Amino acid sequence: MAIVTFSWIGKVVGVNRARGTKLMPRKGVGFYRFKEAVNGCENWGQFLRIAMKYIMPIIYETNEYKKFKKTLSESIAGPTIDGVVDVRINVGLGPRMDSDAPIKPIFDAIEDAGIVANDRRIRNFIVERTTHKQDALDSVVVKIYRAKEKGEQLTLGVDYGK
Repeated sequence: MAIVTFSWIGKVVGVNRARGTKLMPRKGVGFYRFKEAVNGCENWGQFLRIAMKYIMPIIYETNEYKKFKKTLSESIAGPTIDGVVDVRINVGLGPRMDSDAPIKPIFDAIEDAGIVANDRRIRNFIVERTTHKQDALDSVVVKIYRAKEKGEQLTLGVDYGK
């Protein structure tokens, strides 16, 4: 039985809505080493392979995303759950929205609402998607379960193999 259940209707905003990235060396890679590797490139393909190895992508949280996350967290009410949890997410999205777009903001909202101390405490999650017409509102229904102990039947009723 779910400990916390919440639903929300509106327009889903994914975390990767911002366009553009900042080219900067990954943590632990000195700029000189990065510059030296890039200057040694003989063609564009080699540059891209090296750049992907050294460059850290930057994800921006847009104001639209922050507002979406805030409205989600305000719609959640329930007790704080110690330990790990399992989450079942049912989403109704437009045909152009990626199925994984609402996952990060939902996890962040669960954390912001104080249901879990950190979203790293989410052990398993299932996303079930339905598609609606492009101009209709999106819907999100989330059920949060206390995770079962090791060796017991999985909370979400899915057997991933032993």
